[in-house]
Amino acid sequence: TARRTVAGSTSNHVGFRVLTDGVNAASDVTLVNSTFDAFYEGVGIDNVANAAVSDVRIIGNRFTNIVAYGVLALLHSGEITGNTITTTTAGSPAIVASMVGGAGAGGNVKISNNTTSGPTAIAHIQIGTGYGGGATQWPNLTVSDNVGSGGGDFIDMNWSVNATDYIKILEFSRNKHINAAIGSNAFNLTLNATTTSVLHVHENSAIATNGTQNAFQYVSNYANIVVGSTMDGNTVSPIYNRPCLMRPMGVCTVATLPSSGTIVGERAFVSDSSVTTFNSAVAGGGANYVPVFRDNGATWRVGG
Repeated sequence: TARRTVAGSTSNHVGFRVLTDGVNAASDVTLVNSTFDAFYEGVGIDNVANAAVSDVRIIGNRFTNIVAYGVLALLHSGEITGNTITTTTAGSPAIVASMVGGAGAGGNVKISNNTTSGPTAIAHIQIGTGYGGGATQWPNLTVSDNVGSGGGDFIDMNWSVNATDYIKILEFSRNKHINAAIGSNAFNLTLNATTTSVLHVHENSAIATNGTQNAFQYVSNYANIVVGSTMDGNTVSPIYNRPCLMRPMGVCTVATLPSSGTIVGERAFVSDSSVTTFNSAVAGGGANYVPVFRDNGATWRVGG
């Protein structure tokens, strides 16, 4: 157990750090059942000059009153599982996991059974090249059974920065976001435009404190989900105490609707449609609030 009497204020105030020397890779890094309180950063797994850190195991630890990052890990392979992380500032993610560029393809990574909370205005868990590092090349990524409370978005995944980035198989299951801010997105996913992925997305849920919350927001490159992918049992359950009324959907603009994909029957609600005729292709630039649906996997139409 390690506690600071005064909250950490610089990047030197780290509970546990692994920093490669730029020449030799590191492996078999384990931190288990430890407690860190009031540090600027709980764990820092950092790479210098393309030296990989592999077989990382951050398991069953408790990080409380963390100022910047609970776990910041540029890891080649390993797991971040069973940790409890509480952050104190709006710009503080609980977990950031990515890779360092130039070190070659990585191994398998698992981020599971973590519990996160705090006022963060950004995602609790950030995964992929979009959040630091120079590449993301993991054959298999498992993100499952994580629970986040409060704050803004919960889990953001992005492997679209470099053309060679990939996550070949993503298992994304049973993650739960509770007491989220209104209008936040529980799960954001940005795929790569040049590499394809098999996604297994099951039984994730989001519960907002009031109003509605988007369960998923596929930012781009939705078409790169390939045959063999499965998605089912994902729910959004806003706490909405208005008898006799249906729970509302999240409101977006026409420009933010996914432009490609193959899921017929998806529904949304837009705020800027210039057309209102049922079954007409929706178009932006107007001021009409209308429901829309996807008719054949490519066209959004008024109605639904």
